[in-house]
Amino acid sequence: MIFAAVCLTLAMVAHYDVFGANEDPSSPAKPAGAGVALLPNLAPFSIIAGCWRAELPGDQVLDECWERGAGDSIFGSFRWMKSGKVWMFEMLSLIDESDGVIMRIKHFNDDMVGWEEKNESVELKLVRDDGGKFEFERIRSDQNTRVVYEKTGVDSLIVRLTKTKDGKLDSNEFRFRRLKDSGP
Repeated sequence: MIFAAVCLTLAMVAHYDVFGANEDPSSPAKPAGAGVALLPNLAPFSIIAGCWRAELPGDQVLDECWERGAGDSIFGSFRWMKSGKVWMFEMLSLIDESDGVIMRIKHFNDDMVGWEEKNESVELKLVRDDGGKFEFERIRSDQNTRVVYEKTGVDSLIVRLTKTKDGKLDSNEFRFRRLKDSGP
């Protein structure tokens, strides 16, 4: 009898540890970050939540998706396809840190081999937020890199990438449209 009571108690403790004190294990899973408010410095970025597509000459397609975020972070992903085949991927994050909002980017080949060293990423700091236009500048690099996200309509987003290295300027503009059923 004591053994049965101990087993029942352990089962109840395990249930509460795994599912939480007031949660039913049969209830649907909550989305990641559900109930965790986004920090105020990241709230303006909610306008880019969702999935976006840009189509370029030469049968190139760019897809970029941003989650709604929770707490101190927002996560994104990027895929660049050429003629229906993946050319590269990116993992992106926006993190609210003590010195401001930092964007980190890791690049990968089509086989997921990273471009940056394992413990490194491209880091850009938010330098301007003009209500729908966000400008980032690269931190610690021999390149002067600027990335601008500009929301130009409900379903349109322009991303500008400008790099200067050894006095040579390289500038690209990508015009994205929101993919259906992916908006906030």
